[in-house]
This record gives sequence, structure tokens and C-alpha cells, in this order.
Amino acid sequence: MTGSDGKFTVTTLRPDDGIYPGKYKVTIVKYEEYGPEPNAVLGDYGEMVQPSRPQKNVLPVKYENTTTSGIAITVEKGRSVPLEINLVD
Repeated sequence: MTGSDGKFTVTTLRPDDGIYPGKYKVTIVKYEEYGPEPNAVLGDYGEMVQPSRPQKNVLPVKYENTTTSGIAITVEKGRSVPLEINLVD
């Protein structure tokens, strides 16, 4: 997940615990809601439930798959290095 500024934190098991050392192929998606707000529906227990708006990925489809994204990172043991990923189409 990124903030509005595009910054992100990699997490494995707990918030802000980082990532295990190794080589990784990376996929990136950015979902945005679209369309009108759906009407509330009756839930399983008689309560009114507000469904989420539909979402779509707004990035080029090539970034959704490790074989086409072209993005790979290496995380070295004992090093904390800021990671910057720039998408170019």
C-alpha cells in the first residue's frame, strides 16, 4: 500500500517488520474506485450493508505480472536500504 505521496513500507508478518533477504520479482497495481456508489443491501443478519465501489487497476497491465513487469529487487541480509521503484511506460 502506498500513501498519496507514493511512499510505501514493505511488511512480512507484522507491520513495519520489513522483508526477508533474497531476490524478488515485483508486481505493482494501483486500484482506484470508479462508478456510482452502490446502494446498500440487506446483510446475512438483517443489517444494512454498504458495498464497496468497484475498483480497477489504473497502471499498465504489464506491471500486474512478474513475467512482464521487468521489476526485480535484491534484499541483502542486515541492510536497511530505501527502495525506489520508478514506473516507465
